[in-house]
Amino acid sequence: MNTKRNQFYYAGLFTVFLLVHSAFADLGFFESRWVPRPAPVYSTAVTKNQPSRSADITFTANFSVKTAKVLPTHFGNNTNGYISDIYESSFAIENLRQANISILRLPGGNWSNKWFWDGVTPDDIVSGAWVDGHQSLAFKEDENSWIVSTDSMYALAKKIGAEIQPCVNFSYARYNTDPHPVARAASYAASWVRDVKQKGISAPYWEVGNENYGSWQMGYEVNGDTITGTEYGQGFNVFSDSMKAANPTIKIGAVIVEDDEGYGSYNNWTRGVLPEVQDKADFLSLHDYFTWDSDMNSISPQEVLSSIELIQKNKEDVEAMVAKYTDHPGDHFPIAFTEYNMRAGYKNISHVSNLFITMCIHELIRNEYGLVNLWGISNGYNTYEANSGDHGMLARKDPILETGHPNPSFYSYYFSTRFIGDHFVKTSPLQQNGVYLWASRFSGGEGGITIVNTTGKAQLTEVVLQNLYNNGEFEYFQIYADSLLDEIITINGVSGTKRSGPRNYQDIPPFKSAFKRGKLKFLAKPYSTNFLLIKGKKRS
Repeated sequence: MNTKRNQFYYAGLFTVFLLVHSAFADLGFFESRWVPRPAPVYSTAVTKNQPSRSADITFTANFSVKTAKVLPTHFGNNTNGYISDIYESSFAIENLRQANISILRLPGGNWSNKWFWDGVTPDDIVSGAWVDGHQSLAFKEDENSWIVSTDSMYALAKKIGAEIQPCVNFSYARYNTDPHPVARAASYAASWVRDVKQKGISAPYWEVGNENYGSWQMGYEVNGDTITGTEYGQGFNVFSDSMKAANPTIKIGAVIVEDDEGYGSYNNWTRGVLPEVQDKADFLSLHDYFTWDSDMNSISPQEVLSSIELIQKNKEDVEAMVAKYTDHPGDHFPIAFTEYNMRAGYKNISHVSNLFITMCIHELIRNEYGLVNLWGISNGYNTYEANSGDHGMLARKDPILETGHPNPSFYSYYFSTRFIGDHFVKTSPLQQNGVYLWASRFSGGEGGITIVNTTGKAQLTEVVLQNLYNNGEFEYFQIYADSLLDEIITINGVSGTKRSGPRNYQDIPPFKSAFKRGKLKFLAKPYSTNFLLIKGKKRS
């Protein structure tokens, strides 16, 4: 994972530039994946009255002005090679189905740079191809029962209804001994493309390598030789030619970072990559974990939440680099965000994670990234003092929770995939007094609203519903806790019993309230994420 982050923070949550949405390009070929999204249907709901007093804050949502398309590719995730216990758990599999993951990146992470998809270790590996004490491995279930095979990853994706998104081993081009090492590795990558095509598996998007700019990645340094962006870009072109000869319909992404120079640019990686791949890459691939400190547990919840503004800034910076270092306009390439999460130690399993991931999902859609993958479906509880916590959507090796139990980030996906419509619509403002609002519209005409209250104060929020309904009702779910650092979270009054949220989240009914004259009032609890479905009679 990309552990780089600017070592400065911004006053307040979101600076002014985030409040004005930039005029980004469309979603490129990803836009073709758009499909209408039906609103969720609940058989029962519990009536709750909202306060009648004057609102603390007011937002306007204009449901006739569409601003961004919502794509299936916005709800992707990552898997890896060591979570065989998740694959074997029916409880975990059912939760992954409920998360509505549409696309599964595999194997994900540094595993991509040492992954031999067919389970056969090549004989031509350079002696000394080491990274962090790990040498290249062949992943064969019959020899390493704890490792998940490529075929098992295919099977998992099928079980949860997701397409696969393979990430081929670029680093093999650096640690094989063939006289033509790049061609050798590219040919091997093409054999994976052919295998997927022959098996009739849907895999429209591929990536070449994973974070190859990072010293923590396999193949970064081989016998004293360190990779450069230029070397990667030239090699990418060979991979692209070989892989598209195997299947011309696939789209292939190149690895970049969002910085141009200075700290975090990784020796001007992107400046070297872009001129080389400008006519071969179909899309560009970013990762970000947003905050950086050598002691992750020292990062405050407010620093985590304020870093959300980097989602827009990253895209602006990449488009500026494309314009500067290629012959194309800045918006030429669709941009994918194929790994993201918060990097804050034990806070990864506290309530702030639910707020942050919910905000990320909405901001990544609003800023028109074409393909988005959370890291990851499961990772594993880390007991190291400086890095405790868990990046996984589902618990694994947790001292308290059973394998496959939802972590706080799971609920972000579960509710977002149900309460976000098929188009975002114009809202004003995006944020007031630490409360954020995004609105969308479903294919059936219903409205979806997500409200995140990042403050410790309940705030009565009024939403003016322009061009939607005059009178009606809204169903909603509230996810909240006593503090951002709380590890027990509550959904509509039902709390988790050990850590995180309730196991029986599917059985919790929504609350419902009425609205009149095109305005709704909603009391946003302190430290809460709130998902509203608006139904009613259309304006005459």
